[in-house]
Amino acid sequence: MSFHRSVSFVRIVAACTPVLLASLIASAGGASETGTIAVHQTVQCCYREGSVSYVSVSEVGNDLITTKVLRPLAGLDPILLVEAELAPGTYVVSSFQRPCDGNCDVLNAPIDRCDSEPLEVGAGETVSVLVSVVPFGGCSISVETTEAAAPR
Repeated sequence: MSFHRSVSFVRIVAACTPVLLASLIASAGGASETGTIAVHQTVQCCYREGSVSYVSVSEVGNDLITTKVLRPLAGLDPILLVEAELAPGTYVVSSFQRPCDGNCDVLNAPIDRCDSEPLEVGAGETVSVLVSVVPFGGCSISVETTEAAAPR
């Protein structure tokens, strides 16, 4: 490598180093700047031919953030449907079911809809909610826990 190329290389590295360090520091700090919403679901008994669960998490005043479609087996044990890492803010969790018509390749119209109250999600917090579905009887959404991240 010639002397001029060496000097040019050193100048490029020197110019880029502050930008690289700043981006590393920003990404390290960004990890704790999000919160999490974890959505679990229980279904009391069953839809005769099964169903597909739809859950969405949306920020109040903005478009849809996360949507998850799952075909859980009916059961009383909570099943994790969505775990969304989000910017701090106010969110609403919505849920509905689409019962299967013969099999789950053909779905009936949405039923058993419900929405949560607005949920505050802070940086480093995990908000766990439970969607409780009663087939053909509606659903409800309750906050199970709100936990702050352990200090580092």
